[in-house]
Amino acid sequence: ISEEADMILVVGDRLQDQEANFGEDTNLIIYLGSHSSESLQRADFTLPIKTFAEVNGTFTNCDKRVQKFFGSLEGPRDARPAWSVLNDLTSAVTGIETRQTVEDVFDQLSEVSEAFTGLTYLQLGSMGFQLEFDAQVTKG
Repeated sequence: ISEEADMILVVGDRLQDQEANFGEDTNLIIYLGSHSSESLQRADFTLPIKTFAEVNGTFTNCDKRVQKFFGSLEGPRDARPAWSVLNDLTSAVTGIETRQTVEDVFDQLSEVSEAFTGLTYLQLGSMGFQLEFDAQVTKG
């Protein structure tokens, strides 16, 4: 992480591997997370988000299988899923309305990612879906 950035957006990572003076030369630090740390005491804004155990969503495993997951815990009342907070921040900056449900966000992914093209949240069903694509890994 560059310490000389104009803005730093941290999502979910408590940055416990960073020094207490993290971001001291940064104009704006926004932290979306469920727990604070000494490194994030300088954050200008701390927005609470729910953990994976408190939300519904999807993940893609190392075998390229996309699966749904479902939250089993009730999160803090003011906390929301990270994607929802990021949607609102994006809307505030761009003025463009964003998707508001897990299903809508996943369906938007299929519009912008070649690997997910044509796949909908509904199609995942209870068993998930095996993606068929060859990942290109570039060493630099």
